[in-house]
Amino acid sequence: MKKLFSTTCMPIGAGLKNIPFATRFVKDEDGNITIVSLAFMAAIGILSAVAWDLNSHEYHRVKLQQLSDRAVLAAADLDQTLPADVLVQDYFDKSGYGDVVSQVNIDEGLNYRTVSVEVDGLVDTTFLGGDYYGAALMGGNAKVDSRAAAQKRLDDQAANDIGKSFEDIYEEELEKRTQGDDTTLEEAQEIARTAADLRIDRRNDAMAARDAMNEDRIEKGLPPLIAAVEDEYLSDEQIFDDEWYKATEKNGPYISMKAFSEAEERVNNVEISMVLDISGSMGEGDKIRQMRDAASIFVDSVINDSTEDLVSISVIPYSEHVSAGPEIMSKFSVNHVHNYSHCLEFSESDFDTTTMGQWSNGSQKTYGQVQHFYWGNTQWNQRSAPVCPNGENEDIVAFSQDASALKYKISRLVPRGSTSIFAGMKWAAGLLDPSFRPMNASLASDGDTDPAFANRPVAFDDHETLKTVVLMTDGQNHYSKRINTQVYANSSHYNHWNNNNFDWWVRNNVWSSNRHLWSTDKYWPSYGDSLLNNVCDAAKDNNIVIWSIGFEVTDHGANVMRDCASSPSHFFRVEGVEIREAFSAIARQINQLRLTQ
Repeated sequence: MKKLFSTTCMPIGAGLKNIPFATRFVKDEDGNITIVSLAFMAAIGILSAVAWDLNSHEYHRVKLQQLSDRAVLAAADLDQTLPADVLVQDYFDKSGYGDVVSQVNIDEGLNYRTVSVEVDGLVDTTFLGGDYYGAALMGGNAKVDSRAAAQKRLDDQAANDIGKSFEDIYEEELEKRTQGDDTTLEEAQEIARTAADLRIDRRNDAMAARDAMNEDRIEKGLPPLIAAVEDEYLSDEQIFDDEWYKATEKNGPYISMKAFSEAEERVNNVEISMVLDISGSMGEGDKIRQMRDAASIFVDSVINDSTEDLVSISVIPYSEHVSAGPEIMSKFSVNHVHNYSHCLEFSESDFDTTTMGQWSNGSQKTYGQVQHFYWGNTQWNQRSAPVCPNGENEDIVAFSQDASALKYKISRLVPRGSTSIFAGMKWAAGLLDPSFRPMNASLASDGDTDPAFANRPVAFDDHETLKTVVLMTDGQNHYSKRINTQVYANSSHYNHWNNNNFDWWVRNNVWSSNRHLWSTDKYWPSYGDSLLNNVCDAAKDNNIVIWSIGFEVTDHGANVMRDCASSPSHFFRVEGVEIREAFSAIARQINQLRLTQ
């Protein structure tokens, strides 16, 4: 019985039995791998083309980002005399990217300049369209040109622009340029509608003609023709969308490429407290000279013509205590008992805050005066290292910008006495606390501080001002004595201890069993470390930046100073001449150029 085949179930080899070559070709399985390989090669080729285009995009993007960074860094330099926007554009022009600068923003004042640049371009793709190298094309200046054109149209006020805002006109102009021609969206819509209607009419006419022909064939007993008509399977909406894309597409395709850089150079209003160790150990070797040289270099680094009335320095020498000097001490409420020296006696709670001269509730605080006497030698009547330094060059110098006077002051420092780092830090923080402002205003009025800084120290939340402490030591906190008040109660006592070393006199005049009754330890090393930690924390809580320098210190001393610093990177442990680089490195941070984004 013969098999019957319907037109919907016909074997592949049907009709080929008498064509041996065709039969073998159909059955031959050789070459299948080749076909698959060709398919893979085609896919790899497409992916390679895409990768090439993406690589081209990344190449230009990186170049533009680096170019942007260099341009804004140069333009933000306060010593730069060219207009910032001109300099930025010149960088791009000379690098062959002049057309991609979208906008240059400049913000500058007396002591700062901030420059940012926006880059907006298009990368012409290699295999998907455009030239072979993937050039960076117009995009950025489209925005610049659009703003200029919009402003001109707004000024001219043509009839069709009446009632439109600048932003409305700008968007229209930007649309023209980002499309690569002068076609507006309204015009593009009209073009797309017209083209779509033509295609729809052509499709409908072709379908009608085909249907009429098939009806005629059926009447004649002929099978109908099966012929697809262009756009037959697209809806009217899909045809319009296709024409809309054609009307609005760029001359690409392109890949968008954007970059942004901002740089700032700011000579901040800077308040600096420089705390210098002048204790006896600084007399060892060449340490005092090295410290003087390093501190003087620091002064020259942060004070120059460009920082006039912006950067102030307060120098706080310290040993066993800090001498405020008669002028500064006169501005505080003090229980004044002698005129031999000028040191304030702090309580433990004073080291929990940066405030000076007032209680936490704002009321005036009265300080005691540190006793004036000498101690530490039992062999002879040595009177070279008082508890409170009393040399003229050991007093605080507050809020100065006179580099020569500051360096002269530093050059006259001499080493003597014990070490109380916490006392130096208390004064350093106190001179940066706004509570000291009324006292400084009075000092400025008297000519004892620079009148340009009469309004300092400013509030802690003044974002235009950097408050910083440079704290230096060559040792660690030590002991500090106080004489029993029974033998330090009147002017006769004060005069006696000014003329006699306490330890020497007691050893020669008091029974050994009673000597401990004559004095007490006010401070000792571990207690001093605790007070230093407290006042450093209080300063950091108020956003005071603390730099610390351990100059030939022990491991313990280094740890204490590192803990005081704002961060481990704000601490320098140095030997010998390295102290110069430490002070110089800190100075460079005061006035630095910052790439912020």
